[in-house]
Amino acid sequence: TKGKGLRPQTSILSNDRLDKVLAHLFASGKISITQEQLDLFQRIANVETSGQVQTLNTWDSALVSIGFMQFTMHVGKLQEWIRLAPAAFRRYGIELDPTVKYSFGSNQVDGIKGVPDASKNDLRWNGWAERLYYAGLDEDVIIAEVSLAITYLGKHLKDLKARLNNNVLYNDFEQNFYNRDRYIRG
Repeated sequence: TKGKGLRPQTSILSNDRLDKVLAHLFASGKISITQEQLDLFQRIANVETSGQVQTLNTWDSALVSIGFMQFTMHVGKLQEWIRLAPAAFRRYGIELDPTVKYSFGSNQVDGIKGVPDASKNDLRWNGWAERLYYAGLDEDVIIAEVSLAITYLGKHLKDLKARLNNNVLYNDFEQNFYNRDRYIRG
Protein backbone atom coordinates (compact mmCIF):
# COMPACT_ATOMS: atom_id res chain seq x y z
CA THR A 1 0.00 0.00 0.00
CA LYS A 2 1.21 3.45 -0.82
CA GLY A 3 3.22 4.95 1.97
CA LYS A 4 1.78 2.84 4.78
CA GLY A 5 4.20 1.86 7.49
CA LEU A 6 7.16 3.71 5.98
CA ARG A 7 9.79 4.88 8.40
CA PRO A 8 13.24 6.30 7.78
CA GLN A 9 16.12 3.84 7.93
CA THR A 10 17.97 6.15 10.36
CA SER A 11 17.33 8.13 13.50
CA ILE A 12 17.43 11.46 11.67
CA LEU A 13 14.39 13.63 12.34
CA SER A 14 13.06 16.37 10.09
CA ASN A 15 13.53 18.96 12.82
CA ASP A 16 17.23 18.11 13.26
CA ARG A 17 19.45 21.03 12.29
CA LEU A 18 21.31 20.38 9.07
CA ASP A 19 24.73 21.23 10.50
CA LYS A 20 24.25 18.68 13.29
CA VAL A 21 23.36 15.93 10.80
CA LEU A 22 26.20 16.80 8.41
CA ALA A 23 28.72 17.01 11.26
CA HIS A 24 27.64 13.53 12.39
CA LEU A 25 27.95 12.14 8.84
CA PHE A 26 31.40 13.74 8.52
CA ALA A 27 32.58 12.40 11.90
CA SER A 28 31.43 8.90 10.93
CA GLY A 29 33.37 9.12 7.64
CA LYS A 30 30.25 9.02 5.45
CA ILE A 31 30.77 12.40 3.77
CA SER A 32 33.73 14.58 2.95
CA ILE A 33 32.83 18.21 3.47
CA THR A 34 34.73 21.35 4.38
CA GLN A 35 33.76 23.69 7.19
CA GLU A 36 33.03 26.32 4.51
CA GLN A 37 30.63 23.95 2.72
CA LEU A 38 28.95 23.01 6.01
CA ASP A 39 28.47 26.68 6.82
CA LEU A 40 27.13 27.43 3.35
CA PHE A 41 24.73 24.48 3.41
CA GLN A 42 23.42 25.57 6.81
CA ARG A 43 22.84 29.09 5.45
CA ILE A 44 20.94 27.63 2.49
CA ALA A 45 18.92 25.46 4.86
CA ASN A 46 18.16 28.49 7.03
CA VAL A 47 16.30 29.94 4.04
CA GLU A 48 14.91 26.76 2.47
CA THR A 49 14.01 24.60 5.50
CA SER A 50 14.21 26.90 8.52
CA GLY A 51 17.63 25.39 9.19
CA GLN A 52 16.43 21.81 9.30
CA VAL A 53 17.83 18.79 7.48
CA GLN A 54 14.86 18.63 5.15
CA THR A 55 11.42 19.87 4.27
CA LEU A 56 9.03 18.48 1.71
CA ASN A 57 7.15 21.06 -0.35
CA THR A 58 4.24 19.77 -2.41
CA TRP A 59 2.23 22.95 -2.76
CA ASP A 60 4.22 25.12 -5.15
CA SER A 61 4.61 25.23 -8.92
CA ALA A 62 7.65 22.91 -8.83
CA LEU A 63 5.25 20.00 -8.05
CA VAL A 64 7.65 18.54 -5.46
CA SER A 65 10.76 19.95 -3.83
CA ILE A 66 12.63 18.27 -1.02
CA GLY A 67 15.73 18.36 1.15
CA PHE A 68 17.84 21.18 2.54
CA MET A 69 18.58 22.29 -1.03
CA GLN A 70 14.92 21.99 -2.05
CA PHE A 71 15.75 20.10 -5.24
CA THR A 72 12.73 20.25 -7.51
CA MET A 73 11.05 17.84 -9.87
CA HIS A 74 9.98 20.26 -12.60
CA VAL A 75 13.58 20.99 -13.67
CA GLY A 76 14.88 17.45 -13.09
CA LYS A 77 17.08 18.13 -10.05
CA LEU A 78 15.12 15.70 -7.87
CA GLN A 79 15.56 13.09 -10.59
CA GLU A 80 19.35 13.74 -10.60
CA TRP A 81 19.33 13.13 -6.86
CA ILE A 82 17.39 9.87 -7.25
CA ARG A 83 19.96 8.70 -9.83
CA LEU A 84 22.74 9.22 -7.26
CA ALA A 85 21.07 6.95 -4.68
CA PRO A 86 18.59 4.68 -6.50
CA ALA A 87 18.71 1.88 -3.91
CA ALA A 88 18.08 4.30 -1.05
CA PHE A 89 15.09 5.90 -2.78
CA ARG A 90 13.82 2.47 -3.81
CA ARG A 91 13.51 1.57 -0.09
CA TYR A 92 10.64 4.06 -0.07
CA GLY A 93 9.10 2.88 -3.34
CA ILE A 94 10.56 5.76 -5.35
CA GLU A 95 12.11 4.91 -8.71
CA LEU A 96 12.58 6.72 -11.97
CA ASP A 97 10.70 5.35 -14.95
CA PRO A 98 12.62 5.97 -18.19
CA THR A 99 9.46 5.37 -20.22
CA VAL A 100 7.54 8.19 -18.49
CA LYS A 101 8.19 11.88 -19.16
CA TYR A 102 6.62 14.82 -17.37
CA SER A 103 6.17 18.12 -19.19
CA PHE A 104 6.47 21.45 -17.44
CA GLY A 105 6.08 24.10 -20.11
CA SER A 106 8.71 23.31 -22.72
CA ASN A 107 10.77 21.31 -20.21
CA GLN A 108 10.49 17.50 -20.19
CA VAL A 109 11.85 15.48 -17.27
CA ASP A 110 11.92 11.82 -16.30
CA GLY A 111 8.90 10.53 -14.42
CA ILE A 112 8.42 8.39 -11.34
CA LYS A 113 7.48 4.72 -11.63
CA GLY A 114 3.79 4.30 -10.80
CA VAL A 115 2.91 7.94 -11.55
CA PRO A 116 2.26 8.19 -15.28
CA ASP A 117 0.87 11.75 -15.28
CA ALA A 118 2.35 14.52 -13.13
CA SER A 119 -0.53 16.85 -14.03
CA LYS A 120 -2.81 14.78 -11.81
CA ASN A 121 -0.69 15.88 -8.82
CA ASP A 122 -0.48 12.34 -7.40
CA LEU A 123 3.04 13.07 -6.13
CA ARG A 124 1.65 15.81 -3.89
CA TRP A 125 -0.34 13.33 -1.77
CA ASN A 126 -1.85 9.81 -1.96
CA GLY A 127 1.05 8.29 -0.04
CA TRP A 128 3.71 9.73 -2.33
CA ALA A 129 4.31 12.74 -0.09
CA GLU A 130 4.93 10.37 2.83
CA ARG A 131 7.38 8.31 0.76
CA LEU A 132 9.29 11.41 -0.30
CA TYR A 133 9.26 12.83 3.22
CA TYR A 134 10.78 9.72 4.79
CA ALA A 135 13.25 9.26 1.95
CA GLY A 136 14.54 12.77 2.68
CA LEU A 137 15.52 11.62 6.18
CA ASP A 138 17.50 8.59 5.04
CA GLU A 139 21.26 8.91 5.58
CA ASP A 140 22.08 7.48 2.15
CA VAL A 141 19.70 9.96 0.53
CA ILE A 142 21.20 12.87 2.48
CA ILE A 143 24.72 11.75 1.52
CA ALA A 144 23.68 11.84 -2.14
CA GLU A 145 22.10 15.27 -1.62
CA VAL A 146 25.38 16.61 -0.22
CA SER A 147 27.21 15.27 -3.27
CA LEU A 148 24.72 16.87 -5.65
CA ALA A 149 24.77 20.12 -3.67
CA ILE A 150 28.57 20.31 -3.94
CA THR A 151 28.26 19.76 -7.70
CA TYR A 152 25.69 22.54 -8.00
CA LEU A 153 27.77 24.95 -5.94
CA GLY A 154 30.67 24.42 -8.34
CA LYS A 155 28.34 24.91 -11.30
CA HIS A 156 26.93 28.15 -9.87
CA LEU A 157 30.41 29.56 -9.33
CA LYS A 158 31.41 28.59 -12.86
CA ASP A 159 28.23 30.23 -14.22
CA LEU A 160 28.93 33.37 -12.18
CA LYS A 161 32.44 33.54 -13.62
CA ALA A 162 31.04 33.16 -17.16
CA ARG A 163 28.40 35.86 -16.56
CA LEU A 164 31.03 38.29 -15.33
CA ASN A 165 32.89 37.40 -18.54
CA ASN A 166 36.07 38.96 -17.27
CA ASN A 167 38.62 37.10 -15.17
CA VAL A 168 39.89 40.30 -13.57
CA LEU A 169 36.36 41.30 -12.55
CA TYR A 170 35.55 37.79 -11.33
CA ASN A 171 38.83 37.47 -9.41
CA ASP A 172 38.21 40.85 -7.76
CA PHE A 173 34.67 39.78 -6.83
CA GLU A 174 35.86 36.41 -5.53
CA GLN A 175 38.75 37.80 -3.47
CA ASN A 176 37.05 40.91 -2.14
CA PHE A 177 33.49 39.78 -1.65
CA TYR A 178 32.66 36.12 -2.15
CA ASN A 179 35.46 34.54 -0.13
CA ARG A 180 35.15 37.10 2.66
CA ASP A 181 31.39 37.17 3.11
CA ARG A 182 29.41 34.14 4.19
CA TYR A 183 26.15 35.91 3.44
CA ILE A 184 27.12 36.45 -0.20
CA ARG A 185 28.19 32.81 -0.49
CA GLY A 186 24.84 31.74 0.99
